[in-house]
Amino acid sequence: MSNITFALITLNEGRNLERCIKSFIDISSSIVILDSYSTDNTLKIASKYKAKILQNKFKNFGDQWNYLINNFKIETKWVFKIDPDEELTRNFKENLIDFLKNNDDKSGFYINRQLFFLGKKLPIKQKILRIWKNGLCKFSNLKMNEFPIISGDVKNYNYSILHHDSHDIEHWINKHNKYSSLEAKNILDINTHKIKSNEYKKLLFKKIFFKMPFKYIFLYVYFLVFKRMILVGKVGFIWSKLRVEYFRSIEYKVYQLKNHI
Repeated sequence: MSNITFALITLNEGRNLERCIKSFIDISSSIVILDSYSTDNTLKIASKYKAKILQNKFKNFGDQWNYLINNFKIETKWVFKIDPDEELTRNFKENLIDFLKNNDDKSGFYINRQLFFLGKKLPIKQKILRIWKNGLCKFSNLKMNEFPIISGDVKNYNYSILHHDSHDIEHWINKHNKYSSLEAKNILDINTHKIKSNEYKKLLFKKIFFKMPFKYIFLYVYFLVFKRMILVGKVGFIWSKLRVEYFRSIEYKVYQLKNHI
């Protein structure tokens, strides 16, 4: 037995959920899913794989993950946070169990995430903290881009999972429209001191970024050249442009909220 509980939060993830669960079911001791009252077949799929399910109205990501941790009775040693649009690879799984046994003195682990967009692999890997010992984690109070706060030492596990960002552009735009609203509220929370000092480095950078001249030209070039999106062809240009517009929408929404429009 792997001694790992896989934890997910969901809202209408029927398109992604079965692929995600199938990718880890063979190394999973249990599955817990906190659902935000899905209206598609998400719960039917979750039940098919005998997941433990609770439902909670979505306020923001930090709140939802803390609700999951505090309300499920998780009995395994390890907890693995995974999103429904992610997928474990064979190499990732083949090495994970022994790695956890050999690093039992650690409290958590960073993993890598390989990004896919419109079905194409992008030259981007993200380092994310996704595995922790049961009982040693809480989540930041960020409305968006929440992250685990682990009590104890953490280490890198140098294998990658796959992140299937969006199946089409409409889905990407709709999703990131919601994300940009939460990000704008996060940035305003810096000003009102609602976010603790150790949680807002990235938000502080964005706040400074929005004051820079020609920022969106530089950002577009950064994605194309330094993130090597130019090597991906048309999909790379589309992704880079969409990311720039995502940052632009955050800036506009911050302005709107600050001026109570």
